[in-house]
Amino acid sequence: MNVIRKEYAMFVAVTSSGRRVSLISPAPTFSPIPSPPYFCPACLKPVILKKGTKRRWHFAHHRKSACPYHHPESEEHLNGKALLYQWLLHQGYKPDVERFLPMIKRKADLLVEKSGQSIAIEYQCASITEEEMIARTLDYRSIGIHPLWLLSSSRLRLRSPRHYQIHGFEWVSLRERPKDTRYAFSYFSSRDQSFSFLFPRAMTSQTRILADHYTLPSSQLSFHELITFPDTIDGPSLSVSQWLRVKKQWRFGKNQWRAFHDPRRLGPLFEKLRAGLPFFPAEAGWPHLGMEVISVPAYLWQSWLLLVFLPSLSPSHSFTSQEAAIAVTKSGLLSKSTCFPLLDEPLTQTLKHYLSLLSLMGVVEKTNRGWKKKRGVRIPLSLEAGFAKDKYWGRRIL
Repeated sequence: MNVIRKEYAMFVAVTSSGRRVSLISPAPTFSPIPSPPYFCPACLKPVILKKGTKRRWHFAHHRKSACPYHHPESEEHLNGKALLYQWLLHQGYKPDVERFLPMIKRKADLLVEKSGQSIAIEYQCASITEEEMIARTLDYRSIGIHPLWLLSSSRLRLRSPRHYQIHGFEWVSLRERPKDTRYAFSYFSSRDQSFSFLFPRAMTSQTRILADHYTLPSSQLSFHELITFPDTIDGPSLSVSQWLRVKKQWRFGKNQWRAFHDPRRLGPLFEKLRAGLPFFPAEAGWPHLGMEVISVPAYLWQSWLLLVFLPSLSPSHSFTSQEAAIAVTKSGLLSKSTCFPLLDEPLTQTLKHYLSLLSLMGVVEKTNRGWKKKRGVRIPLSLEAGFAKDKYWGRRIL
């Protein structure tokens, strides 16, 4: 990545009188620029104006002057901020670029008001830690600002047809489409001036998802659609044969299940049943919407629900998806779960989708209150018998 070395580049500075000077409103030569000195709006240290011919004009701290609120930025990030600023401006909004928020000591790439709500747009090109991403998100929300993360389109990693790799902090940016509670990642390309959206359909490993990918030029997308997501048509679902390959690996792969932390209760439970984890019930390990919010492989946490939670209920007891989610949380299965601060009750939504699958298999039935256990499940007598049952259910529910 082309990083401006040893410079903390920015588009906004203040004069000694406190006047804000922006270099992208609407162009570097938009009006006579006040004479120096210039100062960083965050740390108030002196900065210099860089009038480059190859790079956008920008302010920069002196090389030996460190600022805790700014970080070296790539040309992609600088261009992206400028393009997003222009895009919002053309739609009638009045975005504020690089607004420093002293209450939380954060600098938003863009801050814009929409229908009385302050929205901080963060264009994330470089890798950061998951902890930093969560902290920034929660800091914005603590002062009533809604964060909207746009990942760089260069972070879209297509590994095989419709299968994408998602890394660490990127999960934190997952948002929900209000009209149908579908989850999606949002991307922006400063090179193509386009937006992309990635809607997960199933999680095939701890880092890979099957997803539907959509791209729109910025001229065809409104700010409202960016916030709420555009309407989409789902691509084809994962085929039976594709998912059976996943289940076959879980059952027959050499020590495949040992790569994961053995959740509390599951190991002893299978030992009590005189079986190993690959002997999970055929009703477990199926794909559904929202499964990406649980990092534990689906066949493990779904087995716990089938072999521990449901048997603990009386046949007449109705339970809600939220109660099932609370039980999963208390089980210890999610000891290493990713935080999703922009989603509303993601675990409850995930359990709702899986319970809908179980209703197709006759394991539970829908009630006025939520769900009710209908029948028990069994572990297979052999791995071959388990996989035969996998094929049986795959043809009926996928």
